[in-house]
Amino acid sequence: GTYQSSNGEKVELKCAGNQLYLLAAPQIKLTLYANTKTHFYATHEFFNVHFKFMKDTIEAFDLVRYGGTQTFNKIK
Repeated sequence: GTYQSSNGEKVELKCAGNQLYLLAAPQIKLTLYANTKTHFYATHEFFNVHFKFMKDTIEAFDLVRYGGTQTFNKIK
């Protein structure tokens, strides 16, 4: 699905096979690895994603990078 932050930045979460990806900007594709059902991380930098579920659907997530947190809400 597609998610948007309060400053208008949009990202997309996609699953291919058993792998989850975060797509941002024209050419950014980050592989996300599961730590728990709701916490994922990328290996190339300090980059953590904390999913917020409503039943079985991801309604939002917090992106934590270098001490800052940005919330993205589902738009599609």
